[in-house]
Amino acid sequence: MVTPQVTHVLDAIAAGAAVRLGVVAPGGHGKTTVLREISRAFEDAGVPASVVDDAHLLPDAELLALRSRVERGDGNVVVAYRPWPRSRALAALAESLGRSGPSLMLEPFTREQVRAVLPASARGLVDYVHEQTGGVPRFVRRLAGLTAPEVPPEVVASFRADLDWLDADVQKYLLAAEAGAALRLDLLAGLLGVDADAVGDVIEAGRATGLVAADGTLL
Repeated sequence: MVTPQVTHVLDAIAAGAAVRLGVVAPGGHGKTTVLREISRAFEDAGVPASVVDDAHLLPDAELLALRSRVERGDGNVVVAYRPWPRSRALAALAESLGRSGPSLMLEPFTREQVRAVLPASARGLVDYVHEQTGGVPRFVRRLAGLTAPEVPPEVVASFRADLDWLDADVQKYLLAAEAGAALRLDLLAGLLGVDADAVGDVIEAGRATGLVAADGTLL
């Protein structure tokens, strides 16, 4: 689903404007989909561009090279990344991109956006799907085939697969979130066996997965 903010970027590309932009969101919020639309817009305009996904996983050398391009005003640069992990090199790149304009912050779907994504057969489940997914686009699409307010086993298994690759401390944090303790720093410190600063890092890592709602509850 193309939002007005994304449409504004696509229109700028079509108009020949120089675009140096950060696209920021937790996992599952559609960064790759947005980059696909942006790449297509550059191709249609016949304009070269560096369009980079998952920049939070790049080594410092590549991030610094991208920052140099942005600082020189060397062509179009669009970089998508999660808010965590945030290395110094990524923070520096984000700062440089920010001087060209505000980042494109992708948000969860509203109920109306969920309604637009669901097929007609599932329109009666809008509230259920929105509640279960927190509006995270990836999860909304996983539930798009529902015919009743019940998540089938194969969909549950897909969520378990998301958890398997996570760091052990992040998994513990998500379990704490499921138990309603995601905002209890004292309990988290004891569970993880770390100090308050380290707890903050784990919380940020957990939120960046897209599996935790803004209020700290597990989706």
